[in-house]
Amino acid sequence: MKLRYILIIGIVVRLCMMPFFAHPYDMESWYKISEGMVAGNSPTSLWITPVWAYTMFPVAHLYSWISGTFHTGPMPINVAPPEIRPDSTFHVSLIPGAVFNSLIKIPLIISDVLIAFLLYGIVYLMRKNKKLAERAALLWFLNPFSIWISCGWGMFDSLPVLFTLASLFFLLKDRVQFSSLFLALAVGSKLYPILFLIPITAYLLKTSKSKAKRIDRCVRFYLIFLVTTFILFFPYLSAVGGYSSSLIGVTTTGPLTLGLTYWSVLHFAPTLAELAAWVSIGTFIVLLSVVSWKISKISFKDPLSDLVVAMLACVLVIYLSVRIVPEQYFIWALPFIVILCVGRQTKVTIYYYLLSAIAFIYSILHVLLPFFLLATSPWIGNALVGMLNILNFPGRELFLVALGVLFSFLVLIILLELLFGRRGLLKAIASSIVKPLRRVWQRIF
Repeated sequence: MKLRYILIIGIVVRLCMMPFFAHPYDMESWYKISEGMVAGNSPTSLWITPVWAYTMFPVAHLYSWISGTFHTGPMPINVAPPEIRPDSTFHVSLIPGAVFNSLIKIPLIISDVLIAFLLYGIVYLMRKNKKLAERAALLWFLNPFSIWISCGWGMFDSLPVLFTLASLFFLLKDRVQFSSLFLALAVGSKLYPILFLIPITAYLLKTSKSKAKRIDRCVRFYLIFLVTTFILFFPYLSAVGGYSSSLIGVTTTGPLTLGLTYWSVLHFAPTLAELAAWVSIGTFIVLLSVVSWKISKISFKDPLSDLVVAMLACVLVIYLSVRIVPEQYFIWALPFIVILCVGRQTKVTIYYYLLSAIAFIYSILHVLLPFFLLATSPWIGNALVGMLNILNFPGRELFLVALGVLFSFLVLIILLELLFGRRGLLKAIASSIVKPLRRVWQRIF
C-alpha cells in the first residue's frame, strides 16, 4: 500500500476515535494537570515527565481559551449510569468530554504520523527498497494497538518512541549531535530510553575508524546528551527521585503487580510481595548484564539490524524483569519489531501479530472498554451497560493473568533468539552450563 493511503486511512481512523474514547483516570489526570498549568502551578507539582508537560502546556491554554469562549467543560461522573462508573480504584469524578479528549490527543496523532515517516525513512535509507519502507509504515500506523494507545487510551508513549527513532535515524546517518539530542528528548518523555546508551555506545566504539574518532564521537554524544537532559529536567529536579524509582518499577512499594507480565501470578500469592520485589531487581540486573555482554560482541556490520536487535533486547529486559508492565509499554518495542519484520524474518512477523493481539485484547479487558466511552454515556449509556455485562465475564481476571504469562513467554523466546539464535534456549544452556561441566569432568577423569 502506498504511504499516502496508509497515512490517510490511519489519520481518519484516529480522528474518528479521539473525541469519544479516553482512559477514565488518565484523561481526568490530564485535565486536572492542564487546569494547574493554566493556574500557574509549579512544574514540580505536576508529577509528569518534562517533555509531556511541555507538550501539554500549549494544549492546556488552548483548551482554556476554547472552553471559556464556547462555555464547554467537563461532565460530572454521575451523568453516566451507575453500572459503568469506574470503580473506586480510579476515583474518577469528572468526564473531560470530546473537546478536551480531542485536543490532548493532537500531539499524539502527530507523533504517530512522524513515527510512520521515520520508519519509512530508516528502512529506505538502509535497504533502498520502497516496498519494505511502506510495509514498515503500514505495520506501525495501521496497527490497531498503536491506534488504540494514542487515540483510544490517550497515553503519550508514542512520544519517547518518536524521539528514540529520530535518534536511531540520525545515528545511522552519522549525525551524532542530533542523535544525542533526540535521545535526551526520549529520556525526557519516559526514562526507559536511557538503556539505549548501552547499544549506542557500543555502536560508536565499534564503527569508529580510529581511537581519536572514537573519543570524539563519544564525547560529543555524551556532552550533548547530558546538557540537554539537564536542561529538560532542571525545573523537575525535586521530582527526579520519583522518576528514577519508576524507571524499572522494581521498588518494594506500590502495586504488587500489573499488566503484561508473568508476575501477574502474584495475585494468587500476595504474601510473596517483598521477596518478589527483590527477585525482580536481581532479574533486571542479571538480564541487563547478559544483554550488555552480548551487545559488546556485536560487530555492527549491518548497522540497522544490529542496532535494532540491541535496542529491542534492552526493552525486552524490562518486560521480563519488572513486576509492573502496563499494556501501553508494548508501544516501546513495537517499532523495533516492525523493522525486523520487514527484514523478511518470518518468525518475527508471527511474534508481531501475536504480541499485538495479546496487548490489544488485554487493554480492552483490563480497563473494560465501556469505561473508555464515558464521554458518550449521556447518549448510549444503556448500550455501554450491556457491553460491560458481556466483557466482564466470569474468570476475566484469570484470563488476564494468562495473557500476561503468554506475553512474557513470547518475549522470552524473542530475547533468546535475538541473543543466541534460533536454538536460543538450548544454545544458552549448552554454552553456560553443559560445556563448563564437561571441561570439569574431563579434567577430573
